[in-house]
Amino acid sequence: MATSEAITSTRQPALAAGTLGLWGQLFQAVTHMAPAAGIVFSTQYMASQGGASHALAYVVATIACTLSALCLKELVKKVRSAGGYFVIHSPHWYYPTDGQWVVAPGAIGDYLRSIGFCGRKDPVDLEGFHGSRADYYEPFKKYLMDGHTCTTAPHKHFGCEANDVIKQLHMRKVGKVIMAGPVANICLESHMRDIIEAGIEVAMVRDAVAAAVNEEGNGYEAAMINWRFMANAVWTTEETIKRMKMAA
Repeated sequence: MATSEAITSTRQPALAAGTLGLWGQLFQAVTHMAPAAGIVFSTQYMASQGGASHALAYVVATIACTLSALCLKELVKKVRSAGGYFVIHSPHWYYPTDGQWVVAPGAIGDYLRSIGFCGRKDPVDLEGFHGSRADYYEPFKKYLMDGHTCTTAPHKHFGCEANDVIKQLHMRKVGKVIMAGPVANICLESHMRDIIEAGIEVAMVRDAVAAAVNEEGNGYEAAMINWRFMANAVWTTEETIKRMKMAA
């Protein structure tokens, strides 16, 4: 999974608007929702429990994910053209040595690790990386690897205690962050909590995120409830873009 933050600055070069096409941005946004895609592997069990409503649930979920991806695409398109912002990208990668863990990293974390989600051969050796599920989406490589976007060390569980997101923010003297991406109630919220604890203000983009559902309830609704209590602001994509342009 991948979490991104846009940070106020005056040194970030601007990217020409309209450089990236709709479909390239849409599918990149969808691929960022990969953690939730693991639910496909348990579809037989869910079908046996949900009966006839199971098919309808998949249709509704697909529509919801597509709408969320469109909003995330708009942020990706506008963040650089707005000018004056840093972009911090927090990836989620596992290495073979992570298989030595004897403590399960939580239910979803243990599951993702077991199926090789975003698995890499080595932190340095990129053999087998290109074109794999851990690689960047091809049309986005020129932006994620442009020398300006900061890709941090991977977060291994949910929050950013295990990587250098907080370090990168402090070294840029960042005091305000805009956050979007999956998974709303897990990795994204965990990053939000860690960043707030570090003394940084956070605005969350409510319609540029995704979350899963289980038998206990809706992960998206859970995230919205918690964000209202903890985040400094909760905006829509439209409002976020407007504010970013005004502040740039």
